[in-house]
Amino acid sequence: SATHGVRWPIGEASAGTARRASVTDFGADSTGQKDSTAAVQKAIASLARRNARLVFPAGKYTFAASNAVLMDFNGYEGLEIFGNGAELSFAGATQPLRLTSCKDLEVHDVIVDWTRPPCSQNGERGIADAAALRLNGCEQILLETVVFHAAPGAAVSFSGCRDITLDTVRVMPHPGSGHAVSSCGDGVAILDCTGTVTAQHALISGTGGAGMRVQQSYWRVSQVADPQAAVLASAEGKPVPEWLLPKPGTYMQISEAESLKLLGEIVVTKAEPVSGGMRLSFAETLSPAVGKGTLFCLSATNQAQLKMDDCKLSGGPSVGLVAQSRARIVNSTFRGYGGPAILLAPDLEHMRGPVVENIHINDCTFAECNLAPGDARGAITIDTAPHGTGAAVPAARINEGITLQRNVFSRLGGPAIYCAGATWLDVESNRFYDCDRRRAAGEQPRVIVLRNLDQSTVASNEANGPGKIVMIDCTEKVKVGDNGPLTNATA
Repeated sequence: SATHGVRWPIGEASAGTARRASVTDFGADSTGQKDSTAAVQKAIASLARRNARLVFPAGKYTFAASNAVLMDFNGYEGLEIFGNGAELSFAGATQPLRLTSCKDLEVHDVIVDWTRPPCSQNGERGIADAAALRLNGCEQILLETVVFHAAPGAAVSFSGCRDITLDTVRVMPHPGSGHAVSSCGDGVAILDCTGTVTAQHALISGTGGAGMRVQQSYWRVSQVADPQAAVLASAEGKPVPEWLLPKPGTYMQISEAESLKLLGEIVVTKAEPVSGGMRLSFAETLSPAVGKGTLFCLSATNQAQLKMDDCKLSGGPSVGLVAQSRARIVNSTFRGYGGPAILLAPDLEHMRGPVVENIHINDCTFAECNLAPGDARGAITIDTAPHGTGAAVPAARINEGITLQRNVFSRLGGPAIYCAGATWLDVESNRFYDCDRRRAAGEQPRVIVLRNLDQSTVASNEANGPGKIVMIDCTEKVKVGDNGPLTNATA
């Protein structure tokens, strides 16, 4: 099969001294007729580890199928990859580019595609976890005008990185190909990252998973080694890689295992990998409430802050954006998702979190979302679990600080907004058109659904016709003001 084709030699070769290397100077074929694997490998081997540039002259470059990594960079600083609009065409389970522990990275004007859509490669199971571009433990990253037409898993995956800028990144099927799917997994997956994540002018369409995902890991205590140390288990049961270890001075929040109730925060003084996870040491003594099963997560002050502006996410069976905390989404468009356009909820099944906190969604447009039957949640969904609470009202208010202002919602399968288990929700000056299309005949549309909320405000919203604001087990401190033709339906 294709995954058992060529194996490229990606050893720990010593770096060269060149500041610039053009792949065609090393024999790469810009017409796409010949395999350019060896030439690109030689070009990379010639580069210095500091302030070097790898160049793909305009054209098309093809690469033989493999289960290896084509371009593998570890410990580089000041690396630039310039594509000049070149198309790089891959096959099988190839991973085109992996960068580990690099700093000051820039990737410009590159188009990534596969000779046939990876999702259609029968018999090649296991490729769904692969990413076309994977960055581990890198800092100060810029992706500019990078296009992904296909990928076996996520188009781009960031793990343990810091300060990411995505400028005009596109994940979309090749125009004219007739393909409905771009990446088989998420479009952009940002996990356990810190600093600032800036996404602007992005276009993400046709992803098999979420269009974009920004989350942190929950780490479950497997052993309290002593009053000032704990061993945390990794989800994979392996030692935690260096780039994911919290640095000294990092704040970790501690939560109850099932309710996710916050128990407090503590400062890490030392972190080291151990069998099955990592061991954290602290200057302070752990609370007696911390025991086997207790959850640790980066505190809000250390988590990545997402800033999304002028982005367009559309056309997927899953969701548009998955996030939890410290997100500001403005002037963006979400359209054509089977599930919520934006899903904000901790996920214990996959050990991802944290709880929802400090979210601002303003001046965005939502259309033709939450179309899948059987899901009563909103185009924007804030919940205590990713798959909803069904008929049950969430027992705890663990989410807080959500602002939804001046957004426009239209042609939705369910409600526009669904919020459960939260405090300090502010819904103001939004406009609603033709919501809850899947409602039973004769029923008024549900426009906003609130479950177990406290100290929240819903006011100055407008709609093009009658609709309901459904309130279930909310306190008297939830204030609903003048919302045009929308009426309260309290349960």
